[in-house]
Order: sequence, then structure tokens, then C-alpha cells
Amino acid sequence: MTTIDLGRVFPVSHGDWVSGGGTGTGGAYERLSIVRHLGKTWISAIETTEEPTVYATDWNIMVEDM
Repeated sequence: MTTIDLGRVFPVSHGDWVSGGGTGTGGAYERLSIVRHLGKTWISAIETTEEPTVYATDWNIMVEDM
């Protein structure tokens, strides 16, 4: 039987974003990582070391805190 690696298929929360604080290659956050940063909750679209900001291309805002 052939095995297919789908990678991560569900989100994983990491708490507050920290540079190099992910569990991927070189401290990167893996795809579907959820972090809190700058008063927002973010989810990563791909494996990334990019800081989640409104200008980031690797992160999407899930929730804006009030």
C-alpha cells in the first residue's frame, strides 16, 4: 500500500509569537501554526520564519483582539 505524507492537517497553537520559536526547520513555524502577536491571532499559510504583521505574506489574521 502506498503511503502519502499530507504534512500537518490540523492547526496547532503555539501561544505568543517568538522569533525562531517554531518547531520546523531552523525554528520556523510550520504550516497551520497559530500564534498571538500585535493584538491579533494569526495562522501560517506555509512554513515560515516571517514575523506576522499586516504586511506579512506567510500569515493570515484569524482574529483581531478588541
